[in-house]
Amino acid sequence: EALFTHNPLFTPLQGSVSGGAYAYIPLAYEKSLTIALRMPNYTPNGARPYFQINSERYPADTTVHAWPKIADASTSNALIACNTAWRATRSNQLCRVEAQAAPWQKQTFLPQQGTTVFSTETAGTITSFRFRPDFSRLNALTRSLMLRYLVLEMYWDGQTRPSVCVPLGDFFCNGLHPREFANMAFAFLNNTYVCALPMPFRKSARIVIRNDGPFPVESEVSTACQSGPIGDALYLHCAFNAEVSAGRPFRIMQTTGRGKYIGCYLMAFGMDGGWNILEGDERFYRDGSTTPSHHGTGLEDYFNGGWYYYGLFELPLHGLLEKAAMRTAQYRFHLTDAVTFQREVRMELEFGDGNTAGGYLSAAAY
Repeated sequence: EALFTHNPLFTPLQGSVSGGAYAYIPLAYEKSLTIALRMPNYTPNGARPYFQINSERYPADTTVHAWPKIADASTSNALIACNTAWRATRSNQLCRVEAQAAPWQKQTFLPQQGTTVFSTETAGTITSFRFRPDFSRLNALTRSLMLRYLVLEMYWDGQTRPSVCVPLGDFFCNGLHPREFANMAFAFLNNTYVCALPMPFRKSARIVIRNDGPFPVESEVSTACQSGPIGDALYLHCAFNAEVSAGRPFRIMQTTGRGKYIGCYLMAFGMDGGWNILEGDERFYRDGSTTPSHHGTGLEDYFNGGWYYYGLFELPLHGLLEKAAMRTAQYRFHLTDAVTFQREVRMELEFGDGNTAGGYLSAAAY
């Protein structure tokens, strides 16, 4: 317990929230690492604790400075500086909301039509993408529906198929209804959606918002872009999937090529009167392996919560934005511990324990 809570200076770099404890402080080692757990009277009624440990191995000739038994001044100062930046997540995103670097453009998204909101024919990187809808003429239910009816598409380097194709609300971690929050990648503040993920491209870029709904939507859009070569930077991709009580694992993402999985926003609705929908384990399969490289212990555990969650929270890399009436909406980003792959990757989540849950799952995977 002290590992996660003893030093408030390192919150939110480490902490305990909503039934789960987490630590993002990297523990480097030169030769080997052993992690042991002693648990006398750890939990009532003999219940077992659940844990997940993410690790990355380096080539044998890599120079590594092992974690010191007692942190020296430089290590402590580096952690404090990092933690200070993490604490400023909301204020940093608010600065992006109010930034004047890219002008706002008014757009009307007509029913059953797509509108190009950004296009360029030079190399560069989109540094922020902002969307400010005017839902004032819509009731609460219609506002929620429009978050699914509006579909975001992004095309890089002349592609005919979009690299990003996802309902706008899910892309911005706001799939159920407009709710203020901020994390390192996305935010919804002052009625403005913000994406802070860098989006590099080598020849061209085009962003389209498609309105699959029955109502026109007035909005403002702002795209900040820096011109210039991008080196060996990878493209941003985002895929969306949704299923109802499939009786088989829910596929959060599957793709081929080389890249990094950096996170997802997931919604879960239980339809059998309980929280069995949260009992499904997540698994990663990489580069043709039939054995998972990661096998988790349950839906809310993957999102760094526990025991069906104790309450809502928002943190720089993980959060629970909705919990009510057997439904949850949560996000987790692997910005510090990306899941890398060279040829292909597949991420699956059981539909409850043994795929027996009745319910609905949807996910936007980045």
